[in-house]
Amino acid sequence: MLNKFVAGNPMERFFSLTGLAFHALFLLNAATLLVPPGFLNPNWEVQTITGLINYAPLLLLGVALTGSGIYLRERAERFRVLQLYCYVLAVLFALCVPLLVVDSLRLYRDTAGQIDEQQQKTIADIDRQQNRLQSAITARSLPPGLDVAKARERIEGARLQTIKEADQARAQTRLNFGRLAVSKTLLLLVVAVLLFLLGRLSQFLAQGITLDPNVAG
Repeated sequence: MLNKFVAGNPMERFFSLTGLAFHALFLLNAATLLVPPGFLNPNWEVQTITGLINYAPLLLLGVALTGSGIYLRERAERFRVLQLYCYVLAVLFALCVPLLVVDSLRLYRDTAGQIDEQQQKTIADIDRQQNRLQSAITARSLPPGLDVAKARERIEGARLQTIKEADQARAQTRLNFGRLAVSKTLLLLVVAVLLFLLGRLSQFLAQGITLDPNVAG
């Protein structure tokens, strides 16, 4: 089977075998991304999609080289298989776009929730300090030399600082996940469009080979 696949002149064999090697590398790396599986886990899904994007050049090179080998061998039927292969992969990469957007939103909500929870804990500590100060004022048991006005100012300053830092953390988190969603979405669309174009090119080349009167069989 392999001998039949690589039969032909050295250039045909080079393109065919090199394309097959790139395909194998992509599929091997893609398989490692899926182990261990973590479906419905947004962190795992985002990391997996990012890995597929990183390995996409191997796939694109593999398709291009395989197509070159098929063209040199003038095998129209194999172009049709390559066309279907490209379309299926293009759809899979395109389907990753909504999944990535949803996962980015979920991760942002989870991170923002953690920020809110930490803010509430810090504010609760500040409220306890304020209550202790007020109790000491009411009971007239303030430490000697304590400036009540400055103590209240420090407590209020800590409250405002906590709110400010939480707002900044939420804004930075929103920016980070927004950049993640936009950049990865664009890359996914680029890969999907390139695969679709390679599929269309395979269709045109198959038609050209079929209509070429110089091609036997």
